[in-house]
Amino acid sequence: MKRLVFKGTLVAWSIVYVLFFTITSCSKDDTLGEQYRKLEQNGYSVTVFWNNKQGTVDITSEPCKYSDCDMITLTATANSGYRFVEWQVTEDGIPISYSIDNTVSFGMSSDCNTIVWKAIFVPSLTLPESITVSQYNTESGNKYETIQMYKYDIQNRLIGATTVSGDYISDSFGMNYNDDEYFVKFQTCYSLARCFRATFSQNGNKISFTTSLGLAANSGGFGNGELELNAQGLPIKMNYEEEYYGMYTNRFTSTVLYLTWQNGNLTVKDWESEIEIESGYWTETEIEIEKKSDRGTITYTYDDKKTPFYYCNMPKWFFLWLSYFRYDYIYWFNENNVKTETREDGSSTTYEYTYNNDGFPVTRTGANSIWWVDETTTETYKYHK
Repeated sequence: MKRLVFKGTLVAWSIVYVLFFTITSCSKDDTLGEQYRKLEQNGYSVTVFWNNKQGTVDITSEPCKYSDCDMITLTATANSGYRFVEWQVTEDGIPISYSIDNTVSFGMSSDCNTIVWKAIFVPSLTLPESITVSQYNTESGNKYETIQMYKYDIQNRLIGATTVSGDYISDSFGMNYNDDEYFVKFQTCYSLARCFRATFSQNGNKISFTTSLGLAANSGGFGNGELELNAQGLPIKMNYEEEYYGMYTNRFTSTVLYLTWQNGNLTVKDWESEIEIESGYWTETEIEIEKKSDRGTITYTYDDKKTPFYYCNMPKWFFLWLSYFRYDYIYWFNENNVKTETREDGSSTTYEYTYNNDGFPVTRTGANSIWWVDETTTETYKYHK
């Protein structure tokens, strides 16, 4: 829930306050089915608009606990076939802010002008609302579950996700666009002090990006890379160099990734990396330097159904980048769903799916044939109705 206070100054002393307000409700019988409710009390006016055919809005109000104001809460709920996008807020006709949280609370006091909130709903287009990932280790019997919830803008572009592990938020990421509607910034945070950030720029068929990783004191890193795209906008090569500085270890990595596509699906992924590790940094011991190389190949096969993010309005190069850097358990950038991953050493992972009537996966279960891993992962997909 997002809490906002408009122009009213909170006073740090308690006051006995009884709330009286008037609500004017009006429904227009037109093609949009637009409806509004108006709250007037103590010199302020709040009007809330929404499309009654697309969703509903619940409005509650109560006195503020420690100041002379009213605390108003709005909750937008989408109807079947739609999803809530954002609140658009204006003050005396001038746009002042917006919120992507469907429930918002804000304080209104007598020095406020006329505030208008408008709930924006759009067709759902079978976009994922959440993915639940359940892992079970056969040997230890340990179970682990995370839930990732997604938000999209009015153009069906992904603008953020939040990962919940148990009872706490373990990770969240968000995206920003410039005035030309080109995606330029990405950020994911475990906490305020532990954030991974990336910025992007495009020149022809090349996507350049820089990254930064901020962790605890005396640790962090940065990197830069480039994605090369083919005529269909699919990435066929990625170069990336990263420097990481820790209290006891520094690491320098150079990676080249080669990608082969067929019918909109990634069929072969080859990579080679050169890694240099310095140990003993920030200590009085002699620094030890270790150099090693890493090479590998993965070959993929697919089913004939749509991927969960088939209708998401995002470039495929970004989904591959996101999978490589942050969320490797799902391949959002393909046309169809991965059935098998086979590595050059003969080990593999096999996926089995169940589907809904629209041909989108409802569950995906992965089983590894790697001898040192005895673990099953099940993903459950929930879509906006």
